[in-house]
Amino acid sequence: MSFVTEGRAVELTIGGMTCASCANRLERKLNKLEGVTAAVNYATEKAKVTFPDGVDPQALIAEVEKAGYTAALPAAPAEPGAAVAYAELHEEPLDVRPDR
Repeated sequence: MSFVTEGRAVELTIGGMTCASCANRLERKLNKLEGVTAAVNYATEKAKVTFPDGVDPQALIAEVEKAGYTAALPAAPAEPGAAVAYAELHEEPLDVRPDR
C-alpha cells in the first residue's frame, strides 16, 4: 500500500546523494516531467513532489532511479492505538509519561 498525501503530493525519501549538486541535478530531472514540481533537500534526503492526477508515484521513483539514486514512498502512518495493543499483547506496562 502506497501512502500519498492529499493534493497529489508526496515526500520521497532519497538515497545516494553525496552533495548539494546531486540534489540540484535530481530536482531538475523531476521538474522536467510534465506537471511535476519538485524540491529536493540534500540535508534531509527528501524530495517534496507535487504531480498531476495522471502521474503514478512509482513513475517518480523510476525517474529518480534512472538518475542514479534511490527513492521510496513514505511508510503508511501507524494505526491509532498500536502502542497500546503492543503493550497489551506483550503484557508490558505502557509508560505514557512525557519525557522530563
